[in-house]
Amino acid sequence: MKKINLSKVENISKNLKSAILIHKATHKKKLHYHTHNFYQILFLFQGQGILILDDKEFEITKNQLMYINPNIKHKFLPKSHDIILYVVEFSKHVFSKDSKNQKILYHLNALSPTKKIIPFNDITTHEIAILIKEMLYESYNKNKYYEHLVKVKLINILILLNRYLQKPMPVIISNNKKHNTYIDTILEYIQTNYYKKISLDDITSQIPLDKRQITRIFKKYTNMTIIEYLHKVRIENALKIFDSNNNKEIIYTCFESGFNDLSYFYRIFKKYTGITPREYLKQKEKNINFNPMKADT
Repeated sequence: MKKINLSKVENISKNLKSAILIHKATHKKKLHYHTHNFYQILFLFQGQGILILDDKEFEITKNQLMYINPNIKHKFLPKSHDIILYVVEFSKHVFSKDSKNQKILYHLNALSPTKKIIPFNDITTHEIAILIKEMLYESYNKNKYYEHLVKVKLINILILLNRYLQKPMPVIISNNKKHNTYIDTILEYIQTNYYKKISLDDITSQIPLDKRQITRIFKKYTNMTIIEYLHKVRIENALKIFDSNNNKEIIYTCFESGFNDLSYFYRIFKKYTGITPREYLKQKEKNINFNPMKADT
């Protein structure tokens, strides 16, 4: 594979008092294996490449997000000449006087590298991409109190990352690149089409393998069946609908989340949350703070 130099780095704010640096990198400066004592959030706005973290390779495509802890050996190898990479770098000292925000970083440190590559079809990545561009804008214009606004947006990003990465998600650990590609295809198809009337045949038809074979591969590397993952995505969406609008009727949420039968929706909802949809809404009305999604599902 031909290596492309990653050069033209547009440093927008090298001397932020808050120890936060935002810049945009294009494709002329060569990157070698390296480590650093600060955190990095990378957003690939354009192009494709390979991110290597501690000798593990991850295929990165347009509009994917990457989170890198300090002191992790890594490098990025572009696979196209049109690379545009937005980079946010920050020191742990940004939050040296703020124990709550330091706790967010500690949680992120504990996550495995495979959970730090986030596809753009997840709503979290959409939100973070917007925040990064807003940080870039603020750092470039340097209006009054811009340092504080940049820090607030960074905290927002870290909270979103923490919420996303702490969720129980399928963890793919395979040296077989084809298997990873197949599973990624299934995950993306489900996340994009969960609200439609889709069957196991619809999902597995996206992969050029026998249905029995692909279901076995998916189960092996995610510890759940394809249908179990589809149910999980649908229930998570139902919770988002309930949380965004207390007046949504349960039957509306049922169909909006991809279920076609109300009694079946009740059964699956209780399986994943431990309570029925009506009980969930009643507890919400009482402002009871609880986490409905079971960690082991």
